[in-house]
Amino acid sequence: MQPSLAEITTETPTEPVTEAPTEPETDAPTEAPTEPETEAPTDAPELRGDVNLDGSVTVLDIVTLQKYLVRLDVLNARQLEQADLDGDDHVDVTDLVRLKAYLLS
Repeated sequence: MQPSLAEITTETPTEPVTEAPTEPETDAPTEAPTEPETEAPTDAPELRGDVNLDGSVTVLDIVTLQKYLVRLDVLNARQLEQADLDGDDHVDVTDLVRLKAYLLS
């Protein structure tokens, strides 16, 4: 015959209750240190005209270049290199025209 619920809850434990072993305290960090975020080098060739550096040449690159030309946005050195489509070391409206022509072709 099985004991009743009252008998189970009122019985004293037959073995002592012990706490689970704890690890000693250390000054070590609880999480592994993270590496600083950097752009991983890619083996893929740079895509000329990819002004926003997302890996493809789209209308978003036109918008980014237009914003730069009207001084609503700033481009970093890599973006400027991608935006200089005529290779004259200046990013201007000529580069924008070339980018639009490329996307329309």
